[in-house]
Amino acid sequence: QKYELAFVDVMHLAEFYENAKAQNMLGYLYCHGKGTEQDVEVAYEWFEQSIAQGFSAASINMGNLLYTYGIDEETRASAHQFYFDCVEKTSVATAQRALEMCEDGLVENPEYQIVWKMRLTQLKQMDAVDEILEKFKSGISDPECHLLILDFVKELAQNGNENALALYRESPKI
Repeated sequence: QKYELAFVDVMHLAEFYENAKAQNMLGYLYCHGKGTEQDVEVAYEWFEQSIAQGFSAASINMGNLLYTYGIDEETRASAHQFYFDCVEKTSVATAQRALEMCEDGLVENPEYQIVWKMRLTQLKQMDAVDEILEKFKSGISDPECHLLILDFVKELAQNGNENALALYRESPKI
């Protein structure tokens, strides 16, 4: 029932205000049959409108729709372009799916495989950096480790990492 109420509100925002985020959400609701009957063709149209306004999450959702509900390999392969259009905003799961598409031969250009491997590495590095910063924030007892991590945090801060910069500014240990 909560989806049905949300559906009405989102429909209003999407139709009357042409809100890109609402259009994307409406596409999602239609795609998954939440608050309405599932209709992937209507979902496709809403994602398309949201993408036309530059809402990158809609590109990922469109890629997921084409990959999941595509009736042939060509349609499923077209999902890759929607993922690639917003490569910098993809999650680990989306990047892995895109890489698998490359490895399975759905995507002809082998260079895309390198791009997705780079993105996965980048995402995993971000997770590792967050873990290191959290550990530093909670305190490092070993002096040698402390110095190594301190240098790393300082380098991250100098390179513009927001979390490291905040930690660098607030930490009395630095």
